[in-house]
Amino acid sequence: MLLFATTAFAVYAAPDEATVILVGGGTKANSSATNGGGATLTAWNTSGDPTDFTGVNGGPITADTGCAYDGTITITKGGIGTGVTVGTLAHITGTNITTGIYEVTAQTDDTLAFADIDAGASNTDTVINVGGAINTLSIAINSPANDAATINRYVYINDETITTTINVSTNTGSTGTRLNILGYNATFTAEAMAEIDTETELADGLVKIADVAKYYVWRNITFNGGGKDATRAVNCVSYSGSSCYEHRWTNCDFTGASGDGFKEDAPRNAFENCKFYLNGDGGYFSLANGNYARLTGCSFYSNYTHGFYTHSIYVAISDSIAYDNGIDDTTGAGFYFENGAQSTFIKNCTAYSNYKSGFHWASPAACLVYNNTSVFNGDYGFYFTQPAQYNTITFSNNHAYNNDQNAGIAAGGDYSNKTTSAAEFQALVSGNNRTGDPLFTDAPTDFTPLTGSDLINNALQFGGTGTLDIGAIQEASPSASTGGQHSTKQGGKQ
Repeated sequence: MLLFATTAFAVYAAPDEATVILVGGGTKANSSATNGGGATLTAWNTSGDPTDFTGVNGGPITADTGCAYDGTITITKGGIGTGVTVGTLAHITGTNITTGIYEVTAQTDDTLAFADIDAGASNTDTVINVGGAINTLSIAINSPANDAATINRYVYINDETITTTINVSTNTGSTGTRLNILGYNATFTAEAMAEIDTETELADGLVKIADVAKYYVWRNITFNGGGKDATRAVNCVSYSGSSCYEHRWTNCDFTGASGDGFKEDAPRNAFENCKFYLNGDGGYFSLANGNYARLTGCSFYSNYTHGFYTHSIYVAISDSIAYDNGIDDTTGAGFYFENGAQSTFIKNCTAYSNYKSGFHWASPAACLVYNNTSVFNGDYGFYFTQPAQYNTITFSNNHAYNNDQNAGIAAGGDYSNKTTSAAEFQALVSGNNRTGDPLFTDAPTDFTPLTGSDLINNALQFGGTGTLDIGAIQEASPSASTGGQHSTKQGGKQ
């Protein structure tokens, strides 16, 4: 369906202030590709009532055909403005008008005035839908009304089952403005987890992001590929190029892909409190262009191969957990840094019960490894190759316990594929590395260390005050023996 048309006389321009576009709503029965979508952000926040901008099951507030347009800003027909709130967005089409979404700036019962209507002359055949939700995320996210190059845009979504890949291929943000895709409840009254899933085989996955699409925020969304053994979505999210950078993912889940859950190939993307689990290949997989990625408070578990896997440089991971990866395979590590993944920074992470090593570096040059614990893995706790690069690594205040290979820095330590007598490995070992019982509360459900754990108070503190524990999860209360100040930081969503 054609939503926007250009003519010889005009070019559509998105509303000139921040906007909220709604996708779905209730049963979605009345949401439509030709609804107005929502309101300006100011009107939305001032009202506080979504029903001012969307009708029953996502339908419009008012809708009419055969309206009169005066050639400037006003559209007239009996009752067209009744119940309409200034700031509502309307979808307008008609002779001499560039089809698009426009902002209501004034109203009476029988008239509506709009900002910046792109038109050439008057008509008597205008079709207008005021307010109401858009029916699919694919239409909303690529709508010209969501151009975020100079103005913040917000898209509030409900659950949606898709039959074709959502190709994010039109709009971009900037260093100061973002296109924000946020999960909301069915009534649009509060943020909540929204799920995008499929029952269709999708070779390009659920969401594919093109090079043009930069500076996005995604929050409170579960991307469900339909089951790792179901041959539906190959990936939950993937990139079609290396220039679609600066996407921020917060509180998002990537699960059920037949391949990698998240397939990264663009730089400077950030993840906070995200989960990557039950995928048919890796949980998070980064190609060579995923440089400068930042992952904080994430968890990677029960993936067919590796939990986290990267080829990229300058990647930083903190307060994250990888467990039970590779259970159905022979290669699965918790955190795997492939050749080329140099200058990585790994801090306060936990690797537990992965099929192979907890942490594996194939090319460890200039890596910084602090405050991590690796426990009950099927191979080594920490596995390094390329000894010639060891003198560039910083390895301090880490912990390993009861991994299958015993070649650690102390008896029972299971630290590395390099033995205690290997000069190359000794060159990288520094600081207060530990090998005692971690005494987790109930791993993998709860990685909080109990009193007496060898993790407590033994991490390197980077500024601040008090003490810090090794691993992603901190002791729930101060240690009686040390009087340490501990937070209840949750490194991964359990």
